Amino acid sequence: MALWMPVARPWTNQTSKQIESFRPDAVLTDVILPGAGIAAEAADIPRIVFLTFILNHRLLPGLPVPGRGAPPGDDDPSKQREFLELAGQVALPHLNDARQSVGLEADDDPWAWEDRSDRVIVLSSRAFDYPASAYPANLVYAGSVRPTPSPDAWTSPWEPSDERPLVVVSGTTTGLSGLWFSVFQACANAVVELGMRAVLTIGPLDPKSLPQNEALMYSSFVPHSSLLPNALAMVTQSGHGATIAALRHGLPMVCAPVFADQPDVAGRVEYHGAGIRLTTLSSAGEFREAIRAVVREPRYREAAAALGAKMASEDGITTAADQVEEVARRD
Repeated sequence: MALWMPVARPWTNQTSKQIESFRPDAVLTDVILPGAGIAAEAADIPRIVFLTFILNHRLLPGLPVPGRGAPPGDDDPSKQREFLELAGQVALPHLNDARQSVGLEADDDPWAWEDRSDRVIVLSSRAFDYPASAYPANLVYAGSVRPTPSPDAWTSPWEPSDERPLVVVSGTTTGLSGLWFSVFQACANAVVELGMRAVLTIGPLDPKSLPQNEALMYSSFVPHSSLLPNALAMVTQSGHGATIAALRHGLPMVCAPVFADQPDVAGRVEYHGAGIRLTTLSSAGEFREAIRAVVREPRYREAAAALGAKMASEDGITTAADQVEEVARRD
């Protein structure tokens, strides 16, 4: 909220200008851009809010306080009060400034603009998310997004007859990959020690700065759709997209989250038994044992495969499009 709420008023004003210019049938906005929703509310236009991640941006009955990777049912009243107070302090001044700029009354709830929207669409799998005991009436889980086949095929540096287990070590491929340097280093050494192979996507990092061995392939980026079908497990930063892709391929995970929703995504992987959660400060030995476990112990693969089976029929994009059309037609 501290990152995106300060742009609420300018986003409201810009969206209002666009609405005036051609009067759309509906306004679609990401949950992190409430200004667009406020502008649509002021213009009395149907509005749809998208969440492209798990439902961890607010408190709902039965869900833990977001951001800590806590399990469901973690209902510590003091943490809940702290979260609500902080959210109000950070969000409401910006939201109400935006609302005032287009003639709307102030809110006393940071999520009221969302609850008044015609639809809130979660582009994630309900099977993967924690179950809340109650949901807003306008909220719909569209399901996870089916992987898009990549035209860029992955070329293995190993012989087709190589039967060593393949592990994908997939961190961010942005300039923030340096935050995961110790994880790359620990995983590379662990894979070699365990007699496995690994493809490590390291973004702009210099592969020469990491361990060298014929069992290791470094790349700035490899499309998951071409790589994951060949793997047995993944070490991940727990970004939502990478995690869902791994589960759709039935891959168990070792999770080492860094920021944003990643601790909560990792918490859900652990909750479902589909992987092991570590941190970027975990020791090399912990990474070695976690990789060994998710590759060698069937329970992790079975849990990941069970989630993948539930997601197999999900087509989040089509379902979301149907929801958008329904809202637009209703007006």
